[in-house]
Amino acid sequence: ALGVDANLSWLAVPSDPVVIDEGAFGSVMGTPLPSQDVTVIESGDPLYFKAGVQFNQVVWSWGRVPGAVALRQAELELADALAGKARTEAAVRLYKALYSLRADRQLLAIVEEQERLARRMLTSIAASRDAGVITSLEYQDAALNVEGFGRTAASLRAAVDSLVGEIAALAGLEGEGPFTISTEGLAMEPRLGETDIGAWRRNARERNPDLIVADRALDASVSGYELSRRSAQGRPDIGLSLGFGASGYLPAFADSWEEDDIDFFLNLTVAVKGTLVDFGSSAGTVESAEAGVAKSRAQLDGAARRLDSSVAALYASLQALRGDVEYAERRALWDEAMLADRVVRREAGSIGDLELLEARTEYLAGIMDLTMKRMNYADAALTFLGMAAPETVRTGEAVRP
Repeated sequence: ALGVDANLSWLAVPSDPVVIDEGAFGSVMGTPLPSQDVTVIESGDPLYFKAGVQFNQVVWSWGRVPGAVALRQAELELADALAGKARTEAAVRLYKALYSLRADRQLLAIVEEQERLARRMLTSIAASRDAGVITSLEYQDAALNVEGFGRTAASLRAAVDSLVGEIAALAGLEGEGPFTISTEGLAMEPRLGETDIGAWRRNARERNPDLIVADRALDASVSGYELSRRSAQGRPDIGLSLGFGASGYLPAFADSWEEDDIDFFLNLTVAVKGTLVDFGSSAGTVESAEAGVAKSRAQLDGAARRLDSSVAALYASLQALRGDVEYAERRALWDEAMLADRVVRREAGSIGDLELLEARTEYLAGIMDLTMKRMNYADAALTFLGMAAPETVRTGEAVRP
């Protein structure tokens, strides 16, 4: 430790000595009182200064100083792990929001198209009602269907606006908006790459942010315990203290100090510092630190077990969602083929406009279902990657086309 000490003070001392002259109080039997001049107050220079530098260094601490350094290093690594976890969580939220935004925009376009088709169908249904082919109740059902599409479109527009605001906040965009957020740079779905569940488990044990935080917390707890144990041994610290500087008086009416007015000093001290009695405080600290180590170790073990089961469960869920997406893709292709067939038949005059509109509505419904299943898969895949391969999310590698 290095310290600097400096002070400057004005002392209330007279510039000339205060003297009681010989015989000032008379005499007794011929003897003057006082019998000689007496100086009551010495004169002095009123301005006193002192400045110095003190250097203190512990030479031997029985491992306490290295233990404190190790604890601070462990705490820094824990803070870094927590920051990495926060970055991973922010990246996962950001990409989930981007995939949701893309899906909602696609769904909005589909719903708006469905609303237009439904309105055209409603016109045909109205004509059938007027001709007595269908009842008013059937017409009202079709009208409510049109209104439902309108309400769904309104909800999706609100969702899109909300997601744009969330993405702007996560990306740190400034200003009042409106913001233009593009999703063109996203892959159709986040890429997993690895297909072996065993490899995913091993990867997660090495890279999972929660597990890394728990591991760093255990390191910090162990370092804290070791430091408290060494501190409780009662052995004194041994150190050196070196001080040097100068002091002196400034004459009251002088322009500067003279060399004789300054005193230089140099002190070297061997210091021994320790605690004689602490009434059990150190022992209590050691017990608390030991309990903290046990708790951190239990938390690490529990996090590892939960991670293994979570990776397996989420990977199985991803396989099911992947199957749903593939089925929806095949269904969408079939609906597209059916729509093309209906177009040909309408041009040939074998079916009417209403049947063609129904085919288009079914096709759009299939595309909507596919879009929602892809969004569900992307959401689950990003959760899985944030758990088992967080660096691919933080760098954007998993979502690049």
